[in-house]
Amino acid sequence: MKDLGELKSFLGIQFKTKDDCIVISQKQYFEKVLEKFDMKDYKPRVSPCEVGLDKDEDVSPIFNDPRCYREIVGSLIYAMVATRPDLSYIVIKQSQKMSKPTVRDLNVAKGVLRNLKETLDYALELRKSNGPVNL
Repeated sequence: MKDLGELKSFLGIQFKTKDDCIVISQKQYFEKVLEKFDMKDYKPRVSPCEVGLDKDEDVSPIFNDPRCYREIVGSLIYAMVATRPDLSYIVIKQSQKMSKPTVRDLNVAKGVLRNLKETLDYALELRKSNGPVNL
């Protein structure tokens, strides 16, 4: 085994060590995802999805390139699991549409990418604990 020093980056996740916590973020990963799907120049969005997304069931044509949609949702799943649990609801909803995504589903997924652009600097802080936490 070889000591490579303090962990700075691993699998697209950046780590910063402070006195009492570790901060993890995926800013560089998000920038690459936005570039990959040509979303860098789009206007940022404050929320990841619209209110009443489940209730609004309009008829939308099947998207002709489901692979693109699956790649977007797969990228969002990795972000959700690693550092962005706030995206869980919308990403899980979008992952349910993987077999036959519609144009509307693609637009919703792109809205989540626009939200990533707005929240690039979000990070998780993992703090030390002196014992068990009572909820």
